[in-house]
Amino acid sequence: MRLLLQSDEVAARVRELQHDLATLLDILPVGELGLADDVADLLTLASRQCRRPAPEAAAEQELKASVLALIQECVLFSAATPRPLDSKVDADDDDAEPLAPPPDFRCPISLDLMRDPVVSSSGQTYDRESITRWFGAGKSTCPKTGQNGVAMEGSEPGKPEPAPPVAANKAAVEAARMTASFLVKKLSASFSPGSDNRVVHEIRLLAKSGSESRAFIGEAGAVPLLVPLLNSEDAALQLNAVTALLNLSILDANKKRIMHTDGAVAALCELASACVLSTGTASAIRPLSGRW
Repeated sequence: MRLLLQSDEVAARVRELQHDLATLLDILPVGELGLADDVADLLTLASRQCRRPAPEAAAEQELKASVLALIQECVLFSAATPRPLDSKVDADDDDAEPLAPPPDFRCPISLDLMRDPVVSSSGQTYDRESITRWFGAGKSTCPKTGQNGVAMEGSEPGKPEPAPPVAANKAAVEAARMTASFLVKKLSASFSPGSDNRVVHEIRLLAKSGSESRAFIGEAGAVPLLVPLLNSEDAALQLNAVTALLNLSILDANKKRIMHTDGAVAALCELASACVLSTGTASAIRPLSGRW
């Protein structure tokens, strides 16, 4: 639109550049440059074209007038467009009350608009934050119906519903799977206690990170490799192996794997009894040594 209104100025500027180009072509020493005949002819033709007079602007003016007439007939809809005359809302009435949300959209506890609605076992809908505070205060009745033993869907009565789990990133899950497989393969190929200790320590930390990592480690076959390390003479390696197995045992599938591995139960029982014995001995020695 702006260029259309300034078309005369733009055309004048183009004609000036055209005249300057024609002058430059006229003073160009074509004969001394040793150019080919077709190139010289092309330069001559360009000079003649630049010297042509400007066309009549009558057709352009007529076209511009028709475009402006068409623009005047257009209607631009925006916030400034006037309202219909039969509108029931007065635009100048600043004191008009805002539309209230329907009652069903309000939380029965806070009476505010529900931002994160959840449904209880009684069929009532509440805002998640409000009903969580309600159950957190030790109340197990429905705030609206008074029904006892009410809980959110998927939770126990009288306890707040846990926060919805965050969807795991697919790339992160695959990275955890590859890490578990890599560590287990490295442990199976290791022959020195020092390298074993480092790998088992990494497995221990990975098993602590989440249930998916525990499942990946168990599926990769780490349990049969960790059980023989329970009898290691290296205390650090033995501690990392025990802790790794304990972290893995949080998952039920890994508990079965540990129980079905030869020597696992006996080694764990032996370590547990040794731990109890050392704890009892230390408790008996402390009063004699004055250390509490």
